[in-house]
Amino acid sequence: MSGDFNLYADDADLDLLLAGVAQVPGGIRKSIVRALNITVRGGITDASRAIRSRFNVRAGDVRRGLYVKRASYSDAELVASINGAAKAGISLYRYSGRPTLAKSGGAATATTRRGGKYSPPVGASFLVNLAKGRSTLPGSFVARMRSGHVGIFQREAEGRAPIRERFGPDPISLLESDEIVDGFEEALDERLSKNLRRESDQVLREAGLL
Repeated sequence: MSGDFNLYADDADLDLLLAGVAQVPGGIRKSIVRALNITVRGGITDASRAIRSRFNVRAGDVRRGLYVKRASYSDAELVASINGAAKAGISLYRYSGRPTLAKSGGAATATTRRGGKYSPPVGASFLVNLAKGRSTLPGSFVARMRSGHVGIFQREAEGRAPIRERFGPDPISLLESDEIVDGFEEALDERLSKNLRRESDQVLREAGLL
């Protein structure tokens, strides 16, 4: 996969339009651009539903991790796309990280530390794939930063190596997974066909031909 989902109107889609909107100057292009842009906006909803059917991720995290590139009337090639935001991924703690921390302010603190040891000693756990159950990241722990942000952290190596927050997969990676990608693309194609019919009818109405 290329890291985004590009949406085009293919020859079969165009055949639906030619008989009617070809009578309207610029009608075909207008119908396609409108239909593409409506489809990719609705595609975010389809993406969220598809991802959350298999993966333990919140709808808000999905929407923040995806963005739409709209088709433009001035483009030589009419294409709209759903893309992944350029981020490290979703904080691993947001995948139902455990242990959980109560909300509180103050300095950064590993509140799961007891008697000089982290609890649980094996590391923090999380759940990404609903079918595979929880996983544990050895040597990791849950901590709250001064900003109030809570995450799962892990020292990069033994000794005094830097401590880094760990992240899970981003929404576009989840969307490209074998479990859901085909169904998602089919849903997009179905949306596009319906929107092309509706928008071509709208162009004809605006021209007084329907």
